[in-house]
Amino acid sequence: MKDLLEVCCGLDVHKDNVVACLLTGQLGSDPVDEILEFSTLLSGLDKLKSWLIENNCRDIAMESTGVYWFQIYNVLESMFADEGGVNITVTNPHHMKNVPGKKTDPNDARWIAKLLRAGLLDPSYIPPRNVRELRDWTRYRKTLVAEMTGHKNRIEKQLQLCGFKLSTFLSDIFGMSGMAIIKRLCTVGYVLVADLDLIVQGTAKKKIPELRQALNGKLSVHEREFLSMLVRIYEQNLVEIERVEAKIMECAQKYDAAVTLLETIPGISNLSAVSIISEVGTNLSMFPTAGHLCSWVGLSPGNNESAKKEINSDYAGEQLFEKRVVSMCMGIKSVEEELS
Repeated sequence: MKDLLEVCCGLDVHKDNVVACLLTGQLGSDPVDEILEFSTLLSGLDKLKSWLIENNCRDIAMESTGVYWFQIYNVLESMFADEGGVNITVTNPHHMKNVPGKKTDPNDARWIAKLLRAGLLDPSYIPPRNVRELRDWTRYRKTLVAEMTGHKNRIEKQLQLCGFKLSTFLSDIFGMSGMAIIKRLCTVGYVLVADLDLIVQGTAKKKIPELRQALNGKLSVHEREFLSMLVRIYEQNLVEIERVEAKIMECAQKYDAAVTLLETIPGISNLSAVSIISEVGTNLSMFPTAGHLCSWVGLSPGNNESAKKEINSDYAGEQLFEKRVVSMCMGIKSVEEELS
């Protein structure tokens, strides 16, 4: 292997510790290695950072091991900020498998450092810190929305168990009329005909005769308390989603130009555009072509062929996604050019 770096470091990352191998030496000669172990506590990572700065190490590589590499990356990315920064390569473990044999943490760190020194590691795409922070909010919103589906299902299940067939006649029981009926059940345990005339709104008024039959019953004290708890959790989740969406819009203000361009793609809403930026950022120089970006986000099917038969391939879908991503790439790159 031809050496490209005089000073580099390979990190073997674990939950509680990180083993670092520092390689130093002139190109073309055998490098000298120094191996140290550090704690993954902040105090230990600060020592790792100071050690790398003392040795003027500006090229670092590590595997993308679970979530353990995130904290290390966040601590080390501020090194040499006033001097051009540091090159941190986070790579797929499958791309750097060592030959089988005597596997130890120091050997793994040394192997990573050797591959980095020879320039044989392909970096994973790591967006800037502000994009990663926006990603935290958009992914948390996705989690909350998924949880919301579970809350709705539990409320619907409880209504069905109690004999209230509300969803049979209302397309959305969590709309204005549906929630008014559910809250009335939580309060008194039943709904009178006169109550329906007052709380049902809009086109649902046409279904009042059917709703009378669907709501012909009364909740017990236990059923009313249980349903009230489910509704309370549902409403708390709604409030949390609103807060997260407000935070997302606040963080996304700096990307208004890119968001506007992304919204010109059919089917891309404002929130979808922000979510795209939170995942890929606005600097797409890491992706040579739109096809590379499609592959990175998992939209390009792989080749799975046996006996001249293609299995689970959808090239029409691939072409459609690639066209959309081409538009997105061109839009974001034009924004970058305008901002620069």
